[in-house]
Amino acid sequence: MRDERRRGIDLYPMKVPRARWSGAAALVLAFGLGGCSEPAANITSAGSTSTGGGSQSSTSSAGTSTSASSSTGAVPVECPAGEVHRCLLDGEGECGPDSGCRPAVEYCDPQVCTVGEYFWSADCDSACGFGWDCTPSTDPSILLCSAEIPGQCQEGEVYRCRLDAEGECGPGSGCVDEDDCDPLACVGIENTWWTWGCERVCGFGWDCGPSDDPSIVKCTADPADEGCDLWEQNCPEGYKCAAWANDGGSSWNSTRCVPVVPGPKQDGESCTLPGDPLAGDDDCDFGLMCWNIDDETKIGTCTALCGGSRDAPTCAEGSLCALISRGFGFAVCIHLCDPIAQDCPGVDACLAVFDDWLCVLDASGEAGQFGDPCEFANACDPGLMCAGAELVPGCMAGGCCSPFCDISAPNTCPGDGQICLPWYEEGTAPRGYEKVGVCGLPP
Repeated sequence: MRDERRRGIDLYPMKVPRARWSGAAALVLAFGLGGCSEPAANITSAGSTSTGGGSQSSTSSAGTSTSASSSTGAVPVECPAGEVHRCLLDGEGECGPDSGCRPAVEYCDPQVCTVGEYFWSADCDSACGFGWDCTPSTDPSILLCSAEIPGQCQEGEVYRCRLDAEGECGPGSGCVDEDDCDPLACVGIENTWWTWGCERVCGFGWDCGPSDDPSIVKCTADPADEGCDLWEQNCPEGYKCAAWANDGGSSWNSTRCVPVVPGPKQDGESCTLPGDPLAGDDDCDFGLMCWNIDDETKIGTCTALCGGSRDAPTCAEGSLCALISRGFGFAVCIHLCDPIAQDCPGVDACLAVFDDWLCVLDASGEAGQFGDPCEFANACDPGLMCAGAELVPGCMAGGCCSPFCDISAPNTCPGDGQICLPWYEEGTAPRGYEKVGVCGLPP
């Protein structure tokens, strides 16, 4: 088994088990550098819980997200009630990429849109998105949006031109507050006081470059910048924001932009690392990272980063958002699982994390079999949990490994005198988890 304890997620709390388990362990997953979970009031700890330098004190989880229906293409489509078709006009005057149905915005009337800064079109401008202005539409169900162009900005604004590979103004270009930026002062000298305003205007991952127009600040990609935002994914095109260890240590502690490789792997597919597992580089697509890497083979599984925002994180159906580090907002979508079937990908373990069953790293190493002493909730092999000493015959430690079991099946518990004890009190089990039990000595 892999020993992921040195891998260094700074905190991932764990609560085991619920209700009647007065002697069960309330332990912290052995993911790294500290922090402890608080046992439920009726649960006593089966061993010491680690405390220390972790900046995260709890695992944040958010339920299944549902996205608004969308349709894209050159021709506007009929949208559901309460939505409008946002048409981002391309150079041919057709609805281009990213057009589609979006929730209608209060006070936005597509038929009264006017290019320019007017109060009656402000809400529609906001609905069009950054870099776009609403333009008059003859259909109240279609919001027409035209790209902002140089010379169209309002007083106190400059046009931010983020240069693409062809040297044209690409994604992220548009009118922004000038913020003490003099585009003519950007002469390729970085980090000087006269370019600071324009550097701020260009934004993270971009440097201002020479411009011959005082109304246009030209920005060139600089993906070497450290400190991107995992939620906003604000790296230059062709890069993604990834967590990494900037000090060469054993835990993720910062973020940086890394290239998205050609033909990247998708969610759930096997992935590989080119080198240090904490460097952030992998062959997963944008918005994904290579997770649960085997130390020997360097093979893991592409896993989605949480979407939405820190305040309202989202994940695909069948998974929950697990906040790994509060310090820089590192969060991944962890799959829900069945503790009896142990149906997690790879060799991950299915364990209880607060009120849900999630796939987590197996940190058992060479140990983790029935009766082995354990200190952490994920220190047992998949299919077993770190149970309180009074549940495992002969256990001389704070906790020992004991298997999950099916309370409706014949007793197969390995310990002398053990029976399959129900995990949940009668009538309290979530749907699909009514048969979950753990092998233990009867009270």
